[in-house]
Amino acid sequence: MPTLTISGNLCQNPELRYTNNGTAIATFTIANNPTRYNQNTKQWDNLDPLFLRVKAWKNLAETAAEKLAKGTPVTITGRLAANKWTTREGQERNDIELTADTIAVMIHSTTIPTTDGTPATHTGRERNNNGGGYGGYRDQAPF
Repeated sequence: MPTLTISGNLCQNPELRYTNNGTAIATFTIANNPTRYNQNTKQWDNLDPLFLRVKAWKNLAETAAEKLAKGTPVTITGRLAANKWTTREGQERNDIELTADTIAVMIHSTTIPTTDGTPATHTGRERNNNGGGYGGYRDQAPF
């Protein structure tokens, strides 16, 4: 099965459910919004977004449902799977889904939505109280 790593934002809160034998499954969709630099206008152009359905299993599913919320920026690595089915009306359908192996929350200089509704803010330049790090700031290299 092909492996894919993709970054995007959650389109809705993860939906958590359980199989008959108690295995957790979380499903959600992410939107990847690619851009391309336009040499003529010297600006970034937005391209068509890509929406991808994601499925997480077991502990990853429960953690995703607990920690992720609509709008959360994530990077997900997983295996692509093609699904085919026939509707009740007899129409053939197919789609592609990503089964997540890892989910990483991307922290930018922005406000990130959380499951309890309170914003979590991270600037990337948090003051290191013990004076350590580069120039007293964590995560900032001196070059």
